[in-house]
Amino acid sequence: MAAGFVLGTTVSVWAIRRILRARRCSAARDRAARQAAAQIRLAADMVISERRRTGSSIVRLPILVADVQAKAYEHFLLTVPRRCAAEALRQSYERWSCRFDCTTDAYDPF
Repeated sequence: MAAGFVLGTTVSVWAIRRILRARRCSAARDRAARQAAAQIRLAADMVISERRRTGSSIVRLPILVADVQAKAYEHFLLTVPRRCAAEALRQSYERWSCRFDCTTDAYDPF
């Protein structure tokens, strides 16, 4: 009788630990995904501010998705798919009101 109780308790503790471990791994993956998204947005912001700093006021500045990908790899060692880099560039482009002085290929179909 006591052996059955100990075995049942051991199995229950093992099952609970397994569930908690899976949740911790899932939380770590979610945290890493949020951090990568923030870093891609930061790379897009860096590209825009860099172009605005070096550009002239007469010519519209080209901002390319490939530039965002290169900046993300250069600063954060992230290999970013074009779709994700384009989304981050679109968000930054609209947030910084770049349509008056910049052009981008982020709205082009893939």
